[in-house]
Amino acid sequence: MDAFILRHGAAELSARTDFERALNSRGRAQVAQAVQERSAELAGVKCMFVSPLLRAQQTAEIVLEQLGKRPAQTCDWLVPEARLDRALTELSNLSEESSILLISHLPLVAELTEALCGKPRGFAQFDTASLAALSGDILAAGCAELRWIRHVN
Repeated sequence: MDAFILRHGAAELSARTDFERALNSRGRAQVAQAVQERSAELAGVKCMFVSPLLRAQQTAEIVLEQLGKRPAQTCDWLVPEARLDRALTELSNLSEESSILLISHLPLVAELTEALCGKPRGFAQFDTASLAALSGDILAAGCAELRWIRHVN
């Protein structure tokens, strides 16, 4: 099973609520670049799981524009303050998916990558629009291998 973990692109610094913070022009360009550079690997993604926050939803729209239509689910377990154990439980239920893409936020993207790969806290560094690729027989704590993390400018 392959899992790609994408942090949303750069977002506006202010909005009425954190939920409503939108991608800025730099963030849109970052996401487009990240997806374009890894489009061959991302082409096999069967389903996307996306945080409900606006900037993550906008990131997903850019991914879909570049890769083409595929199923996408909005998941409250991918919000920035989500509990790691809940996210790991949800991922363990996805074993039938062969390749997935998660779109979320700090600190969850780093925590998930570290937990799935059995790495210590602070190992995985994510900037805006950073994209990580993991592989494993199952998506459970300590059962995946980090293939790469790609950062954009």
